[in-house]
Order: sequence, then structure tokens, then C-alpha cells
Amino acid sequence: MNLEEIKRNILITSSSFSKNLGEKLCKEGYVKDLKSKSIDDVYHIYSKVLNDNKSKTYSTHIKINKKSDRIIEAKCTCDRYKESSREIKNYVCKHIVGTTLCFYNAAKKSLSKKKITNKEEKIKSDLNLNLGIKFIKTDNIPSLQVEVRIGSKSTHLVLDLKDFIENIILQKEYRVNDLFTFNPNIHKIKDSDLEFFKYLKDNKKDIRGKNLKVYDKNIREFFKTLNKDNKVTLNYNFLNYEVNIKEENVPVVLTLSLKGDEFVLTHHKKFPNPLNIKGDVMLFDRNIYINRKSQVNSYMPLYKELIKNRELRYKKSKENLNEILNKLKSVTKDITLDHNVREYKREMVNAKFFFYKEEEKVFCNIKIDYFGYIVDLIKDKNDTSFLRDKTSEKIIEMDLLKYKFKRSHKDYIFIGEEEDFYNLITRGFNELSAIGKVSFSKGIKDFKAITSKDINSSLIENKNFYNLKYNISDLSIEEIREAMQNIKANKKFYKVRNTYLTLEDPKVVSFLNLLLDVGLKEDIKIDKNKMFYVNEKLKDRNLSFIKGSEVFSDITNKLLNKEFKRKLVPKALNAELRAYQKEGFKWLNEITELGFSGILADDMGLGKTIQVIAFLLSRKKSKSLVVTPTSLIYNWLLEFSKFAPTLKIGLVHGDKNKRKKVINDYKKYDVILSTYGTLKNDEELYKDIDFDYFIIDEAQSIKNYKAKISESVKSIRSKCNIALTGTPIENNLLELWSIFDFVMPGYLLTKERFKERYIDSENNDELKRLITPFILRRVKGEVLAELPNKIEKKYLVELSDIQSNVYKSYLKEVKEIIEGTKNKINLFSFLTKLRQLCLDPSLVIPDYKGKSAKTEVALEILRESKKQSEKIILFSQFTSVLKNIEEKLKEENITYLYIDGSTPSKDRMKRVEEFNNNKDITVFLISLKAGGVGLNLTSANTVIHFDPWWNPAAEDQATDRAHRIGQKNVVRVIKLIAKDTIEEKIVLMQEDKRELIDNLMDGKEMDGKSLKRLSEDEIMELFY
Repeated sequence: MNLEEIKRNILITSSSFSKNLGEKLCKEGYVKDLKSKSIDDVYHIYSKVLNDNKSKTYSTHIKINKKSDRIIEAKCTCDRYKESSREIKNYVCKHIVGTTLCFYNAAKKSLSKKKITNKEEKIKSDLNLNLGIKFIKTDNIPSLQVEVRIGSKSTHLVLDLKDFIENIILQKEYRVNDLFTFNPNIHKIKDSDLEFFKYLKDNKKDIRGKNLKVYDKNIREFFKTLNKDNKVTLNYNFLNYEVNIKEENVPVVLTLSLKGDEFVLTHHKKFPNPLNIKGDVMLFDRNIYINRKSQVNSYMPLYKELIKNRELRYKKSKENLNEILNKLKSVTKDITLDHNVREYKREMVNAKFFFYKEEEKVFCNIKIDYFGYIVDLIKDKNDTSFLRDKTSEKIIEMDLLKYKFKRSHKDYIFIGEEEDFYNLITRGFNELSAIGKVSFSKGIKDFKAITSKDINSSLIENKNFYNLKYNISDLSIEEIREAMQNIKANKKFYKVRNTYLTLEDPKVVSFLNLLLDVGLKEDIKIDKNKMFYVNEKLKDRNLSFIKGSEVFSDITNKLLNKEFKRKLVPKALNAELRAYQKEGFKWLNEITELGFSGILADDMGLGKTIQVIAFLLSRKKSKSLVVTPTSLIYNWLLEFSKFAPTLKIGLVHGDKNKRKKVINDYKKYDVILSTYGTLKNDEELYKDIDFDYFIIDEAQSIKNYKAKISESVKSIRSKCNIALTGTPIENNLLELWSIFDFVMPGYLLTKERFKERYIDSENNDELKRLITPFILRRVKGEVLAELPNKIEKKYLVELSDIQSNVYKSYLKEVKEIIEGTKNKINLFSFLTKLRQLCLDPSLVIPDYKGKSAKTEVALEILRESKKQSEKIILFSQFTSVLKNIEEKLKEENITYLYIDGSTPSKDRMKRVEEFNNNKDITVFLISLKAGGVGLNLTSANTVIHFDPWWNPAAEDQATDRAHRIGQKNVVRVIKLIAKDTIEEKIVLMQEDKRELIDNLMDGKEMDGKSLKRLSEDEIMELFY
């Protein structure tokens, strides 16, 4: 029977699941009582198989056709067989599989034993061979005298060695002695002894009776013929040694030390003994060594010297060390290098890194060159050569592991992510190059990292603009935009194809930012009005690799150092300018001469209007447009007529037909004077007019870039735009951007880019440098030494129990609403009601009968001021609050005036004049937004802010209605703050904003904070 065929025929019908389980049953001994018998032409196999927990036994029975080895039938008593055999013909369960495999293993083992037994019956008995060798030295010439002993079990001395050899050759019987006769039919010469007998045959001439003489020249050849398992006895210096024959280098033990300026080589105390003149056969420690020729050539010269001197000395040098170690590596591996030698040779070790790709996987092969002895760190991991420096190898391996390579059966394999591969090609290859030679296959060479050194860029000057040419490894514009997204995400690189653009190089990031700043496209044209901006970028970012970048510096320096014809204040100006006002007048002339625009951002009350009037008066034959808030238009008209009566002013305000006529006849006038609201309505009428100068007062009116009025203002065409505002920033930096978008469109980039660079990144230092040349700002404390002080006082007003309970109850209700709703809610409406409850609960609750703590405090101050004949301005954002206070003043018989947003401009000016000139009117009630700008109320010496506003600039503007040029008295500013309420948090927010605005605008060091719009998160904080 064919066992393999039987096994295949059974297993082929079983499932892989049954095979696996059957193999486990057989391997783990679950198959018991395996029996088999042959009946006629059928072979029967039986067994008992235990179930998984050995609690039950199943019986199997397999029938095999002995002639064809086919399975006639296979049965099992298990439930799975009974169930499955109904549906599947010739079903084979795991128990049948287990029985088959166990039978196969047992049968194969039995057959193997039979074969071995039959073979042993036919094999002849081996002939044993023992040698007795005597080492002889005559006149320093070594030789050997050899005796031969043979036998079946014990061995016997061959007395006539030549006769014995001749009979063996002829395959004849040979009687050695009475105890042993060699019979070629019974005794077999071992294959391993054939070489020795051949040597005897070839050297019969050297046989004398029982002895074979081996001369010096044949000693190595003789020992090489010997069977290394035979017993060999060597008589050396009259002592007998049972020795082993080893065809390998004699184990020499050497030590190399560094002592002072010399290398010292010493030998182990025990030296080997050469058995021939060449020294390529040696006796050492009861072993005969047949040395390799490389060892003999290197060792014997050292051996002779060391025998004489016990040590060898060499002058300390890298060349000598290299020569010594090259010799020693052929002598022995058992060499001890002392610490000093190891340290000295460490820097002479050369590593070779070869990076390659196979099937999209990256590998690194590391070889270390030890003075010509090459070690592969993976393949030669078990090599124990003394030359190896395991510490250095470990460091080299760790350097590679740092870049995410680990050992594999083949080489070091890269297991890192994309970022790790980037680190490898940008830093790893360079670091490894400092250790050894780094080379690559083509698949790795294709990858490259791009730094600023690989950017090609140049600036070319044209008549009205500059061309910025650039190439970044053929990256497209879209790919550069994607790279910028990676910068925002704080990624180290941008990968496209096989190229990594390194974003860790600050010059790369700066250059990409510059491209976006000046408008990323294939053909970049930079307007000359951006020269200051671009020059700052180039200087600040050290982008000196841009060819021609010095052109900006040259032009900027020329412009900044240009000597201007000093403009004298026009004699026609009907006023005497203060020193700082003259400087402002000069500054306006200089920036416009340069072709730029600017922002006059002097503190409120320092006379921005008269500086502009003087400037316009000096610009003869120019056509100018001045736009102001409605509340200030007649104030401007009055000051033009007062200070510059020679200027022809065209008033565009009021009746539509009159406005249209003035605009159509604009050439008749030196200045067109209008308001923001009117300009928005008349925008279409200005579309064909080009003004020389366009001045907007209270420029914060266009702080919202989305507002229609901002769009209308920016649609006017003029050669030069000038913005006047004491508060270029009230809430956030986008307000500054919007004003600059009017003054110098594009200078502070697009809105999105500005937000990216200066709001999201909080890059205020750079922003300050950019805006400084185009903003002139002076504060009162610096330029008006004669201006009386302003004393600010915060009154913390404690609410009455009733008012406090109302406030707390509503606050609790608001918190529950916020926490309970998932939908978006209008937080400002809740906020407004909370603020009103702080002022006067009757504003929110009509039937509220309690008092307002703030109103009571305010009335107390007003009564006291009346007694002192002081004049007071009281501001509030809520007209409803002012109306309530108005009723209280009537009850108290306190004379007052009132202005809010509904008061016409002409009436405002009349009431201001009346308040300033009438001593009996002691109180002026003004809504914050309506009276925060343009009013001169220097007769008042007390300002009360009834309620705090979000931005401190608005409050400061209101305060400066009194604290301005012309004020003779110390101005007292009182701020009423409801204690333990939302108002205290508003004041904290004000202080934070004031600090940030002052820092940006006055040139002090930044504190790192950024100005933001009042966000929903900030509002939420006010409730908690």
C-alpha cells in the first residue's frame, strides 16, 4: 500500500476546518487504541477518539482497497458525522481525520524501522584506526615517526606497514597478529580514513617496518589526511598526549594597550608549539591545529618577536593602529583592546548606509568597515570579532532607529508615517552623513526636500509697478495655496508628488506669506504704493535670496530722506496754530507729497479740524471733498467760515435738488462739504468726479467694512484720502483694516489675509511697524501741558434689596434658558434687559414700584453740584433712562438741556451754545451715541457716565466734550457701576480693551493680547 496515496484520498474529501481540528486531535493524543488488520483485499483501520473535554469516546472505522489505495468507507459514531453524512456523500469528520493522521505516522515509523534493520544486516563492520605519533627534532629540523594500529573492536599494531598497505590495495586478507586478521569481506575501511591510506600508499618509500617517517615538508599534508574522530597519540618532548586534529586557526590570545605614546602588543603566557618549520601546524592545549595560511603569514613574524621580547611596541598613530589591526584580524579573534585603544580607534570606524526601495517598502542596509573587515549589522549579528565596537554600533543603530527603522530578517525596515519620512530626508540623511557614507537607490533619490535655497525669485522694476518672478520647484499656484493651509494647521511640510516643501524653514514660510500678501498669481505686479509694506517684509523676513530685492530699500530710503520744500502755514488762516498742530499740518503735506494717504488720529479735542482746514487752505487750486457725521456738518461749516473765509465751500446737505446742483457745479468750489448719510444717497452723482483730496471726519463711521456707508465712501475717486479719528480702533482690528482700506486700499492686504496675519496670529508688532508711517497720533497729556487734569472716579452703587432681588431672579432665569436650550438664542436681548435692570427696573417692569439706586445716587450728585454752581453732563446709552432722569430733574427744579439722536443738527449747536453761555443751566442730558462727538462743552467740569459701554473709546469721546482745548477747570469724571452685577464685568472688559488699544496706537511694547470682536463666548462669560 502507498501510505501517501491513502492519506491524500482521505484528507481530500475533508474541509480545512476538519483538517485543522483532526491534526490537533492526533498531535495532542486524543486518538487511542489505534488498530489495523488486513482481510482479503481490504485493509481495516480502527480507533477510539476522545471528545474535547475527554468525557466521551467515539469509534472510527476506515476501509481501504489494498490494490487501488482508495477509501471504500469511513465511519464515525459522533453526532456531526451522523448528521452531515445524510447530506454529504463520503463526509469526513475531524475524528476520521485524526485517526488517518495517527495511522499514517505509525505506519511510516514502522516501515522506517524495517528498512534500517534490513540495512544493518547487510553492512560490514567498520575498521578502526589509531595512530601513535612521535615528534622528532634533529638539527632544528622537525619530523614525525608514525605507528598504525587497526582492529574491529580493539586495535593492534601493524608491524609491517608496507606489506599491510599492499594487501589492502589488492583487497586480500592480512593477518596482523594472532588476535586480528583483516578480511575485506567483513571489514570496511571508513570513508574518512581513505585519505590516510592513500597517503601511506603514495609514501611507501618512507615506510620502515612498522614506522612511517613524515618529513617537515609533508607534516601539514599528513595531518590533513587524518580522520578527526580517530584516536591520535602524540609524543612531544618525551610526553604522550591524546590529541584532536583541528583544521582551524590556533587560538591565540593577544592584548593591545595604549600606554603613553605607544601601542603595546602582548601575548598570553602560554605559546603554541610549531610542529613544522612554516608553523602552519601547531600543538596547543592537547590539540593539533592546521592553521589557515592567512594566520600563518601574519602570526609567525609576531610569534618569533614575542617569544624573544614578550611584547611589541609601536609608535602611536592612526596609520600604525590601522596596520596593526589589519594584521591581527588574520591572527585571532581573541584579542583584547584596552579602553584607551578602543576610544582611539572609535573615530576610525566607517559606517555605510544604503537606502533602497522594494515593493513600496523602504529599507536600509548598514555595513561597518573595520579596517577592511566589513560587518553587516543584520547578517553578521553573531560575529564576535575583536575589531567590532559594539558601543559604536549600538549608537549608529539608535541613530537609525530614531528615524523609525527597525530590524527585520533582511535589513532595517522603515515603519514610520509620512512625517517620519519627511524627517528622514530633511534631517536624517544629513545627520547620518556625519557618521558615515550615505547612498541611495534610484527610488529614494527621487524624493527631495525643498528649502528657501531652492526658491528662485527676482524683482523687476517697471514704470508704475514691480514684477515679482518666482519658481518653487514647479509648484502650481493651487499647490502653493494648499501649502499655506498646511502652515495654518502647524504642519512641518507640504508634500506633492515626491517633493516635500519644508515649512520649518522660516524663510519658506515668509516667502509664501509674501506671495499671498501681494496677491498670489502667476504674474505678480506690486503697486508702488506698497513699497513700504514689501520692504518691511523683505527686511523683517530676511528674504535676501530674492534677486533685486534691494530696489525697494533704495527707493524707500530716497523717499524717506527726500527734502521737502517746507510748507508754511497759510497767512489766510484766521487762527494761530499750536506747535503740535503745525507739525500735523506739515505731516499732512509731506505724506501727500510722497503720493500716500494717512490717518490723523490725534486725541479728541486736540483740533484735528483746524489742522485739516490749514492743510486744505495750503493746497491751492485743489478740489476736495469733506464728509462728516450729520451732527458735525454745521460745526465744520462754521469753522471753515471762521478760520478759512477765503475758501469756497459747497454745502451738500438738505434739499435734494440743491445738493445735486452743488455737486454738478463742484468746480466752482474749493471744498464740497457733506455728511455720511447724504453721501450714501448721492453716491451716483459722484461717479464721474475725481477729487484731489477726500477727507472723512470721525472715520470710525466706516469701521464696519460690510456697511453700505463704508462701500459708498470707498467708491469716491480721489488722488489722496485722509481719515480723521481719535479712535481708529474701538472694538477690533478689522475696524482699523476698514479705515486703511479707505486710506490706502490694498496696503493692509485683503480682509481675509489681514485677519489671518494680524488677528488670528496676533502679529501686532509687525502691524504696528506697517501703520506707523501713515498714522499721526498725539495725546493730550503729551502736547497740552496747560490742559487741566481729568480725575476719574468709579462709584460702586449697591442695589436696594428689591432691585437686587429682581436682578438676581432674572439672571437665574436667563441662565436656565441658556442651559436648557439647544437652539441659537439672542444673547444680546437678555444682556440688554440685565443692563436696564441695573439702571432702573421700571424700564423692563412697567409696574415696578421700587426705587432705582443709580438714579438716587445721580440725583444726590446733581443736587450737590447745583449748590456749588457746577455744570454737569450726564451720558447714558438709553434714552428711556434719560427721560426718567428728566422727570426727576423737573421735580427737583433743576434746570437742564437734553440731546438725543432725534435732535436736529442745528438745534444741537444752539443748545451747546446755550449751555456754555447760560450759568443757570447746570445739567446737560445727552445720549452717548448722539453727543459723543463734535460737541464743545468746556463750560462743564463734571461728566457722569450713568451706565458703562462696551468700548472705552466711546466713553472717552463723550468725556472729551468737556476735557478739551478751552477747558479751564479740572474735569471730574464719575462712572456709576452697579455693584455685584454685569456692569462690573463690562468695566473689566473696558480696561482690557483700553490697554490693548493704547499699546497698539502709542508705540509701547505689545502685551501679546489681541483685539477681538465681542464674541458669543465673551457674552456668555458675562452671565457667569
